Amino acid sequence: MKFLLKDSQHAAREYAEALVRANSNLKALEGGAVIVRNDVKTHEINGNVALISGGGSGHEPAHAGYVGSGGLTAAVLGEVFTSPPTDNVLCAIRYCVNCLGASGVLLIVKNYTGDRLNFGLAASIAQAEGIMVEMTLVGDDCSLPVSSISKVGRRGLAGTVLVHKILGAQACLGAHLSDIVKTAEAIGSSLWTVGVSFSSCSIPAIEKSSLLIKDGHYEFGLGIHGEKGRNVALLSSLQSVVNEMLRQLVSCSGDEGLVCLLVNNLGGLTQMEEAAITGCALEEIERLYPAMRTERLVSGRLLTSMEMKGFSLTLLSIADQEWLKLLDQPVSFSAWPGTFQVGSSPSMLQPSYQNEVKTGACAPCSGGIDATLLQGVLFSIAGVLRENASKYQELDSLVGDGDLGESMERASIVLLEFSKSMQTPADPGTTLFLLGKRLAKEIGGSSGPLYGVLLVTLAQHLPQGWAQAARASLRAVMKLGNADVGDCSMVDVLEPAVRFMEHHGGSLDDDILTNFKNQVLKAAEETASMIPQVGRSAYVGERAKGVRDPGAVVAADWLACIAEILKRRVST
Repeated sequence: MKFLLKDSQHAAREYAEALVRANSNLKALEGGAVIVRNDVKTHEINGNVALISGGGSGHEPAHAGYVGSGGLTAAVLGEVFTSPPTDNVLCAIRYCVNCLGASGVLLIVKNYTGDRLNFGLAASIAQAEGIMVEMTLVGDDCSLPVSSISKVGRRGLAGTVLVHKILGAQACLGAHLSDIVKTAEAIGSSLWTVGVSFSSCSIPAIEKSSLLIKDGHYEFGLGIHGEKGRNVALLSSLQSVVNEMLRQLVSCSGDEGLVCLLVNNLGGLTQMEEAAITGCALEEIERLYPAMRTERLVSGRLLTSMEMKGFSLTLLSIADQEWLKLLDQPVSFSAWPGTFQVGSSPSMLQPSYQNEVKTGACAPCSGGIDATLLQGVLFSIAGVLRENASKYQELDSLVGDGDLGESMERASIVLLEFSKSMQTPADPGTTLFLLGKRLAKEIGGSSGPLYGVLLVTLAQHLPQGWAQAARASLRAVMKLGNADVGDCSMVDVLEPAVRFMEHHGGSLDDDILTNFKNQVLKAAEETASMIPQVGRSAYVGERAKGVRDPGAVVAADWLACIAEILKRRVST
């Protein structure tokens, strides 16, 4: 993977320089290897304990993003996935004591060999210099069997961020170093994290991942540096993955009491996926573990792994109510998303579909078509849309946003429901009116409102006859979509169809209907030679030439379907 960096060999330095340039509350030492608070004039330390963390880069916003009032005093940055050298850790310790006036220093270290050695040696040297320094290791990973990590211990993961927050708030309030260490130890025995990943991560200087996860699979317990996890499994659903993670977490934390849930995006997930994961985790905890109550929620990109597509769940068992107050305390750094109190199950307001058709909205009218025929038409069109959904998706991916296939699948479900439901009104005019409103609601995108206005207008003008109603519908679609004939849209199919209806009136026979079908299909084909002027295809411009307009193809397909049904009708 290619990263957008000026110098991939010195990515950490580049990050540090940009960070301090954008935030005057921060300052860089040692050529960018150490980030320290630069806001002591407004937030005096006044002899408080300084908190220092750090490690290899590539986990942003950790750890430099948590430097500020109520959090870390300094962060020490190594190159990507590389522990920072002892001298840089020692520089941070000395600066906090000698320049910021800290009464002591606590090093918060994720449990990895390189970090443990470099931070540990720096602590020993500082202690020899007479500086009061302690070190706490964070090992919250519970995805791997204890037997396989008995010597090295559990890895430090996203739970480290909760340690930063609670201890940072405690230090800000003036707690003594020994008391902060006790809190760190208590948190350490109450903190559990499990991660899953759908892709590995890359190092900018190498630009290639060392591990490939097969599409449609995930690795349980993949490390934040790409270390192999417990096992690889087939992805069946989000719920099944979350349940597997919760089972592992609860086996360590217990299944009752108050917890803080932290949902961590490992870097490559969208906010939509992040929200879905958070909602699923909250729902499953409530459903599967009723004796456990999620008292606080933290969610976001908190401790990442470059571009890794994955997430982790952390449970902090609230052993002390004071932790909740410390979690809620305001901070001055932007990487902290805040804590949220979790409400009860959402009660979604369900709209009522009672009395949808008000008096005068559309006059009851059959237009010469009985309800049985209309239901047959809707059923057949539903099948056509469903069968051709992949074709619509492919066309739309070439010139649009690629969602038309999914939209037409949703439309087919609505049409099928209307064709089968015994509650479908016997009057076709009312049916079309309701169908238009429902399609506008269910399809969304551009297709929803366009088909909504087409059917609602058709229903309202049906007493004038089908041809006149169709012309009114076409005008409504053109006005709403700001489309004219020749703009390369569904209008280029609908217009010749309406013109055909106006010319032939109610005369229907096999030849006329065959001609009608051929004309609408030909009209859709001809859009391939047009340059789109409306819709998202307009942004593609001349590059869309040679591709049939997806909306025109859909319109031609359902019009051709109607022609075939009517042909069978007139032949019997």
